Amino acid sequence: MSRRPKVQYTLDTGGIRSLPQNELKAILRGADELISTGGRTMLVKILKGSRDKKLLEHGLDKCPVYGFYHSLTMEEIGHRVDWVIKKGYIRIDYYGQLPMLVFSDKGWEIERETYSQEIYQRFCEDMAGENFPVIHEMKDVNRLVVFDVLEKIRASKDDRFLPILEEWKKLEVRKVRERIDDVEQTLKKHGEEPVIVFLKAMKGDLNRIFSLTESALKAEYQKKYSREAMECLLFTHSKYRIEADIEAKNVWMLMYDGRLAGTGAVRGNQIIRACVLPEYQNRGLEARIVMYLEDFLKRQYERVAAEVPIGQEALYEQLGYKMAEQEDRFIRDSISFPFRTMEKILKKQEDHES
Repeated sequence: MSRRPKVQYTLDTGGIRSLPQNELKAILRGADELISTGGRTMLVKILKGSRDKKLLEHGLDKCPVYGFYHSLTMEEIGHRVDWVIKKGYIRIDYYGQLPMLVFSDKGWEIERETYSQEIYQRFCEDMAGENFPVIHEMKDVNRLVVFDVLEKIRASKDDRFLPILEEWKKLEVRKVRERIDDVEQTLKKHGEEPVIVFLKAMKGDLNRIFSLTESALKAEYQKKYSREAMECLLFTHSKYRIEADIEAKNVWMLMYDGRLAGTGAVRGNQIIRACVLPEYQNRGLEARIVMYLEDFLKRQYERVAAEVPIGQEALYEQLGYKMAEQEDRFIRDSISFPFRTMEKILKKQEDHES
């Protein structure tokens, strides 16, 4: 008995060259209902608002973007879906003989924010009641989205969330309970100052951290370094190296009012990749990152070293660092890369908890 052939498909954008951001988000939100379980045709039906029997049986008419394109034809919707696929926001993988939708990294980053904002709005609606139905659905939500929702609640500084958080905590696993506890402590402070917290990076945070690092480095050094030196600098902080540091659980994110503003990591007793997005600079956040990582290292080391960006020496000196290594490392021929290492003696803390 021969194997059944794979179901073939072709992509046709119908000449579409771009889509508004709200349409892109709607298509990705619809795709989220079908990841690894459905294909292009069902996505088109969701966006059309079809009364297809299979769609209704699976409750896909409850999707927030059901009927988003109700005034368009199926063919016109298909062109838009195919444009999103061709642009790499969604890809198609075969599961057996069937082509299924799967998020790409950049597609998931957009949908992650859309979905977390959607759930946050549901928390806002539920906190005025007594039953809090949204908390009973959170176990089925991607863990990264759960944490994003919690950061939005933290950034709100609204202590009216406390009752719903207390009830939610009763239903959750330890890691989520701990994060809820942390958010509750922030809300109880009633402060008007920006909420700044450090979170341990997870695998799903890789793209955001890489993008932040690249943006920060380019903003600081693009005009100072040669193209070759800049390429070398970016290579030393490549996505592969950041991923390895995350897997080693050595990367942290600085969240500023619920938004990722900075990052830093450690390798052994060395602080690396401490940087802040350009729009958050000059707020003392760079120093906060360095001091937080120092505090983490105190439990193991009495001396800390730091990669110091050119021009940041004064900041590290104010934090008690002294120059240990200052040289120009040659990449090739006459192309050099400025390298600085500074060191500081730490007071070891035996009782520190990360």
